[in-house]
Amino acid sequence: MNGRRALKLFVVFVCTLVMVSVVSAQQTYIVQPGDTLAKIAARFQTTVGAIAAANGIANPNYIYYGQSLIIPPPGTDTTPPPASGTSVYYIVRPGDTLSEIAVKYNSTVDAIKRANGLITSVIYPNQGLRVPVFESAPGPWYPPVGGQYYYVQRGDTLFRIGARFGVNIYRIAEANRLLNLNLIYAGVPLYIPR
Repeated sequence: MNGRRALKLFVVFVCTLVMVSVVSAQQTYIVQPGDTLAKIAARFQTTVGAIAAANGIANPNYIYYGQSLIIPPPGTDTTPPPASGTSVYYIVRPGDTLSEIAVKYNSTVDAIKRANGLITSVIYPNQGLRVPVFESAPGPWYPPVGGQYYYVQRGDTLFRIGARFGVNIYRIAEANRLLNLNLIYAGVPLYIPR
């Protein structure tokens, strides 16, 4: 009888230790003035999605001073992939480009810019973006009507071409789906929008 009782106590003890270790893996954090979910996620090496999911936060832009947040351990983001026709909230990381984000979420640069009221494709680390998600990749691209083509000459830069035609370089890059503004090749036609 004592052996069974000791075994039961041992099992209860082990289960308690496991539960305590799981609970202790999650931390709590009190929101301070100036905090954002992106800053908090970076501090604890987790993601905005994981913190939002653990705390039932629908809008990651809305946290308040003094709010207690559960911080899940790193690598526990179980956010499902977004459904088509929806949008996701994305925090820009250093080195990200709108093109890379668009590819990651099956979206387009134009759609992301429209959803966020962006005029240019310039983004910054820790900037929050609403990213529309599409069911399938957008169809083939055709240049807009009402512009002209220019064949890149040796020594040309996008800046020089833009100045020559009086067109912003970002408009030229967007019209030609250029990912790198410093990389154009002689002999390649560029569409110059009006």
